[in-house]
Amino acid sequence: MIVMTAAPVIVTAFLFLIFLFISLYLDASESDSRLRKIYPEPKEFPPFTEEDMKRHRRAFHHCDADSGGTIVKEEMKKIVREYNSEFSEEEIDAQVSEFFKNDVDGSSRIEFKEFLGALATSQDPGVFVTLNELQKKTAHSHGDSIFNLFLILTFLVLVSSSSAVFNCFQCDTFPIPKEDGGGQLQFLFKDYSVNCSSSLYKQFQVYAIVMILIYPIGIPLFYASVLYVNRAALSDAKFMENEEANGFPTLGHLQFLVSSYRPAYYWYEVLECVRRILLGSAIGLVAVDSAASAVLGCLLAVIFCFAITDSQPFKQQSDSDLGVVLSHSLILLYLAAIIVKVNISSQFEATFGIVLCVINFSGPLFALAASGASFIKCDLLKRE
Repeated sequence: MIVMTAAPVIVTAFLFLIFLFISLYLDASESDSRLRKIYPEPKEFPPFTEEDMKRHRRAFHHCDADSGGTIVKEEMKKIVREYNSEFSEEEIDAQVSEFFKNDVDGSSRIEFKEFLGALATSQDPGVFVTLNELQKKTAHSHGDSIFNLFLILTFLVLVSSSSAVFNCFQCDTFPIPKEDGGGQLQFLFKDYSVNCSSSLYKQFQVYAIVMILIYPIGIPLFYASVLYVNRAALSDAKFMENEEANGFPTLGHLQFLVSSYRPAYYWYEVLECVRRILLGSAIGLVAVDSAASAVLGCLLAVIFCFAITDSQPFKQQSDSDLGVVLSHSLILLYLAAIIVKVNISSQFEATFGIVLCVINFSGPLFALAASGASFIKCDLLKRE
């Protein structure tokens, strides 16, 4: 009952993801509400955008170490020192003193409204460079972090859960001898204790169909939908440059999906999910004991190899090169599987084993070589 007992595990994992996402989202909302109460937006200043106010509150809260609602000089010195380790104490004192000229009421403390006024009116770089770096650090809200965590978790369980679900549809057929009445019996390929004609198996088929809608179909569609909603911004190279310079204040929640790709190929992770599902799970629906699954895998690998070779979607050329090498390695691996299925001659077994080892290690070796070349290049640039 291996596959059947895996069913509750998959359901539990799914419910855990939903529960974690909802609970963390509520916690983030509570955190934002708490900061709003501690640092309300002053009415006398022109209103910032809601996203700007969130960033300003988080930055102010980071400076306000004791959460007293104001910033004292020592707290500001600590922040400047943290982000400008090369500054002398005299330079830090000068910058903080300049910033505290915004202390309108002379209390020797910067209140939130004075903090906003300073950000809105000051042209002096000084400590505002530090504040800009601080805002980049705190640009990602709790909601962004939670959403990224949710994306990572769904990414990790996608292939394994999809494989477990697809396994529910693989049955082996065994003929019954004529002297025993003839006919045939079907048992689950992954677990021969499960009769594919039983009512329990029929119930799990319904469950498996629902899980297919959630995992191999639902997760890529979810990725595609959140990317499609933000397609105009994600495909704009200039906008994305500004986003990166400011710490991704508006699209931080999507960085897990798009950070590796060029703006024109912001959607490529969806295609990668489809590739992983097809090559890692779906081809198992074909008869695994025949060469058909290996042939289908080889054809799919060729298609996806052409896609990555033609598009070169990654920001780093080395990543695209590695993707091409691994795609070709996968093609060769499936070709090797086809050869195994057709039973190669024993005299070629040793040679075939060596070739298979080269295929398996070609990707990691290329990655190691690329990393070494990158390290050497950086070292040479530093010496120059």
